[in-house]
Amino acid sequence: MGRWIKKHKGLFIFLCIFLTLALLIGGVIACTVNMSKAMLETMLTNETAVVERRDLVEAISASGTIVSSDSVMVTARVNGVDVAQVNVEVGDWVEAGTLICVLDSSKLEETLAIAEANLAATEQQLNMTVAAAQRQYNDAVDAQNQANQSVQTSVAEAERALSNAQTYFNSASASYNSTCNELNPSINALGDVVKYDGEIETIINEIKALDEKIAAANNELATLAPVAMGEEGYDAYINKQTELTTAIAGYEADKLNKNTSLAEKITARDEAIAKVDFALSMGTDLTSKSAAANLKDSLEVRKSSAYASYVSAQNSLNSAQDAYNRAVEAANKPSSSSTVAAARDNLANAQTNAETGTMSAEQQIESYQEQINNCAVYAPISGIVTSVNVNEGDMYAGTPIVTIENTSAYDVETYISEYDISKIKVGQEVVIKTNGTGDAELEGIVKSVAPRAAVGLAAVAYKVVVQVNTQCEDLRLDMTARLSIILTKAENVVTVPYESVQFDDDGNTYVEVAKGKDPATGIDLKEKVYVTTGVESAYYIEITSGALAEGVEVVVPRSEYGGFDIYALLEEEGALGGY
Repeated sequence: MGRWIKKHKGLFIFLCIFLTLALLIGGVIACTVNMSKAMLETMLTNETAVVERRDLVEAISASGTIVSSDSVMVTARVNGVDVAQVNVEVGDWVEAGTLICVLDSSKLEETLAIAEANLAATEQQLNMTVAAAQRQYNDAVDAQNQANQSVQTSVAEAERALSNAQTYFNSASASYNSTCNELNPSINALGDVVKYDGEIETIINEIKALDEKIAAANNELATLAPVAMGEEGYDAYINKQTELTTAIAGYEADKLNKNTSLAEKITARDEAIAKVDFALSMGTDLTSKSAAANLKDSLEVRKSSAYASYVSAQNSLNSAQDAYNRAVEAANKPSSSSTVAAARDNLANAQTNAETGTMSAEQQIESYQEQINNCAVYAPISGIVTSVNVNEGDMYAGTPIVTIENTSAYDVETYISEYDISKIKVGQEVVIKTNGTGDAELEGIVKSVAPRAAVGLAAVAYKVVVQVNTQCEDLRLDMTARLSIILTKAENVVTVPYESVQFDDDGNTYVEVAKGKDPATGIDLKEKVYVTTGVESAYYIEITSGALAEGVEVVVPRSEYGGFDIYALLEEEGALGGY
C-alpha cells in the first residue's frame, strides 16, 4: 500500500484535502461521506505479497567502454632517420610479422662500413703487438730453462744417492733384525745362566756358613762340663745344653732349606743352559760361571756391531733424503729471473689490450647493425591498424609509428567507486549489454582490478577490466557497455519483497504474516515471524530460515511511520506532494 501511495501521491493528497474540507463545512451529503470512508478503508488496508520461490542475483551495476584486449603502439628502436616507406593505412588488418614500415638505413650503413674498417686496422695492430711480446717472452723462458738444467741434474744425482742410501739402509736393517732374531734367545738364556750362577754361589756360601755354625755349636756342646743334679750350677748347665741343642737344630733346618733352594737353582740353571743355541755354545763349557758370562758378552758385541751398522745406514739415508729435498726445492722454486717476469708482464698487458682495445668499437658496430635491423618495422601482433602517425619523408624521432588493436577479443574498461570496489574480485561473472548489440546479454568475467584509484576522476574510483567471453560480430571499439557484476547467486529459493522484512528493537529480523481481518473490528490481523535472510536483489530477499511456507501472504508495510498519518505524509512530501 505504501508503494501505491508514493506512486499516486498527487491523487492521494488531493483526496485527503478534499475529505478534510468536506468534513469542515459539514455540508457533504451522506453518499459522499460513505464513499470517502470506503476509499480511506481501501487505502488503509494492509498491502500483502505472496511468499514465492525464484532465482535471485546480487549484482553491482556499472557502465564502461569496449576496448581491445590487446593493443600495441608500435615504435622502432632507432632515431634520426627518414621514413622511407609506410605500408599500412588506418583500418587495415595486419598479421603478426607483417612489414608495416621501412626507415632509411643508408646513412647507418655508411657509418657501419667505416667503423668496421677502423676495427680491422686496430685488430691488426694489436695482434702484431701481441706477437712481438710473445717472442720476447719465449726467448726469456728458453734462457731460464737452460739455467735451470743444472738444477735438474743435481736433482737426478741426489735421487741416485738417495736410492743407494735406501738400499744400504734396507740391507743393514735386515742384517740387524736377523742378528737380533738369531742371538736374542741365547743372550737372554745366558743372562739367566749368569744370574743363577750368582744365586748358586751365594747359597753355597750360606750353607758353608751354617756348617761352620753347627760345628762350632757341637764343639762347644762336647766341651761343656757336666753338673750333677742338685749341685751348684746344675740349672745353668741344663740351660746352656738346651740352648746349644736348639741352635744346632735351627742351623740344620736352615741348611736343609738352603740345600733345597740350591737344588732348584741348579735345575733352573741347567734348563737355561739347554736354551742356549748349541751352535753358539760349541766348545764352551757353560757349567763354568765365567764361560757363560764371556759367551753372553761376545754375543752382545756381535749384536751391537749389527746395530751400529744399522744406525750408520739410517744416518746415511737421512743425509741423502735431506740432500734430495734441497735439490727438489731448488728445482721447484719459481724463477726469480727479472727478465722472464718482465717479459711475462709485457705479454699479459699486450693480450689484455688486444682483448679490450676493440671492445668499444665492436659494441659500436653491434649498435649500428642493430639500428639497421630495426629500420624494418614489423607488426608484433595481429589486429586492425587504428592509427598511423608517420608519413614517407618524415624524420623519425622515436614516437609511435602505428597503433594495432586486436579486435578478435574485447575487454570492457569501467570504474567502480570506493564504496563497492572491495566486493569486486577477479574471476567474477559479468553480464554485458551494449547499445550496438541490443538486448543480447554477453558473458564476461572480471579480468583485473586496479590496486590504486584512477587519477583525474571527480570521485575516488578504481579501474576494473572485464573480459568479454561471448563472440559477437556487432561489437565495435569504443561502444558503451552496461555491466552487471554478479556478486552472489541463489537459485529456486524462498523469497519475499525486500520491503516486507523489518527489524525489532534488538535488531532481530522478522516479517508479518497476514491472518485476515478481525470479525468484530474489521482490523487486519497479522503474526510476527522471525526469519534469517540471505541473498538480496533490488526488489526481493532470500529467506534462509523461519516458519514461512510458499503461498503464505506477508504484510508489506505502507510507510516508515507504521500507520496512516495525513499530516506526517504532508510534512514528508511537501504541501504539493513533490517527488
